[in-house]
Amino acid sequence: MNGVLNLLPTQIPRGNATVGTRGKRKMRSFTIPHIPHDDVVLPEEVQGIRAFGSETELQAMANVITDHLQNMRNKHAITLEHLRMGALKGNILDADGSTLYNLYNEFEITPKTVNFALGTAGTDVKKKCMEVLRHIEDNLCGFMTGLIPSGLNSASICA
Repeated sequence: MNGVLNLLPTQIPRGNATVGTRGKRKMRSFTIPHIPHDDVVLPEEVQGIRAFGSETELQAMANVITDHLQNMRNKHAITLEHLRMGALKGNILDADGSTLYNLYNEFEITPKTVNFALGTAGTDVKKKCMEVLRHIEDNLCGFMTGLIPSGLNSASICA
């Protein structure tokens, strides 16, 4: 819900209590992608193949299956990590590079870019960092305040 979360002030006993406000809802639907992956154990992976690190023992079927399953698990894990990183960046990409979801478009947000110009000697990096912090605080809609140290005021809370 598009509500505002903020801290409640203290009151004297029997003082007036704050009144809760209700946020407005906006439905968004996301289809969870299905990511199947199959593998097979071929006869030539087992027949007449020595076990890894051995000169006399033959490869056991259970070890081959375990290796395949571990490889499949690793592929799913790296795919999940890729999708999560895309979500953090705001643009979730499929394995082929096509866009699954652009979260900026889905949530009607304009991305903020700050050029730190780190290759330029006169760049005020602290000022650039404060610009990023101000933008974050201004767009948290009251969910968290006080990111910017006192004295640098950027107190705007979404209505």
